[in-house]
Amino acid sequence: MIVLTPLLIGYASHIIIKQIGANKSSLAICSLLISGGLGNLFDRLIRGGVVDFISIWIWPSFNFADIYLTSAAFLLILNYGKITRTNKT
Repeated sequence: MIVLTPLLIGYASHIIIKQIGANKSSLAICSLLISGGLGNLFDRLIRGGVVDFISIWIWPSFNFADIYLTSAAFLLILNYGKITRTNKT
């Protein structure tokens, strides 16, 4: 998990920048994705597991890294129609 997480974050960031292009929205998505992934990775390295400390009534507990990752996924869905391939072979 510790080795796989940074590799997946790097690969996902590369795909996002290559497919969407290096505009403001793609950089925001990448920064959210990287921040959330690294936040959870650091929790796993330091504490041995991810600490979920925000609890709202009926929702499951979560943390800021989860918010960042969910926001990145939502923005990817919103920007899906704008995805264009830069390498059309």
